[in-house]
Amino acid sequence: MASKLRFFLATGLLPVVLSVTGTARAGDTTEPFDDATTPQPSCATIPFLPLADGEFLFGNTVAVSGQTALVGVPGFSTAFVTPPVDPPYVSGRVAVFTCEASTQTWTRTASIQLPATDADQGIAFGVSTALQGDLAAIGAQYGVYVYKRHGQNWNPIAKIIPNNSQQGAPVELWGSVVALNDHVLAVGVTEITSPSSQVPHNYHVDIYQIVTFGDRGAAIRIARLKPPAGDTGMFGASLALRGDTLVVGDPPDTTAYVYKRHGLTFKLDQTLPVRKRPRAARSDRPWPSRRT
Repeated sequence: MASKLRFFLATGLLPVVLSVTGTARAGDTTEPFDDATTPQPSCATIPFLPLADGEFLFGNTVAVSGQTALVGVPGFSTAFVTPPVDPPYVSGRVAVFTCEASTQTWTRTASIQLPATDADQGIAFGVSTALQGDLAAIGAQYGVYVYKRHGQNWNPIAKIIPNNSQQGAPVELWGSVVALNDHVLAVGVTEITSPSSQVPHNYHVDIYQIVTFGDRGAAIRIARLKPPAGDTGMFGASLALRGDTLVVGDPPDTTAYVYKRHGLTFKLDQTLPVRKRPRAARSDRPWPSRRT
């Protein structure tokens, strides 16, 4: 399925090494070595970070904003911790690291997990992360959870889920690709038209305005972007959002789409094609299809 491909494409890049042993030094010089000039630890230097019990796939996804970093751990499960805990089990978590201003070192300050009401459902929480300021969006393949920071705590303020409960509606897979900027959240969505057939799935990008009031919030959908006519790729397989500009990746097509926001709408501004190679040359390294 589409979301599985997104997930395995991400995990295929593992391990994401989030460690640096020692402090970087400048290149050789002719001056005598002086301890006083040794570079001091900085937020750009992340020491070895030991994993907590049961934290498999640590670093499957990462996000950073200011002095805060999120590290997705979708393979985590309380079913594998020591000492064992009773069900319901929680699957997936996101580790939160903060760079302390005075010492300029990274410290793990929190872990974000699914609400208890969503536990024991096999949800791969943490397959995607996006962060800006005190807002975090965390994908779970079958939904997106929005959190707001209050001190060292991260409180859930909104939950976006597909309409899979509607009889006869296509199954929608969400959450493996997200982008967040200025309280606007973009989510890649795959509609499984028929899991048992070879009919191509439908792909689109949903865009939400995140509204916060105190420790509460809501996600209001303001736009749905569908692939341009004739598109045959995986529209929304990757996303980047900055200000009023949204870039939508579309493999295996040699295309990316640039959208500009105008009020509550996003309009296609440019198409970014790459130079096409001859078909014979491209056939040696086919892009894996997510239409399975």
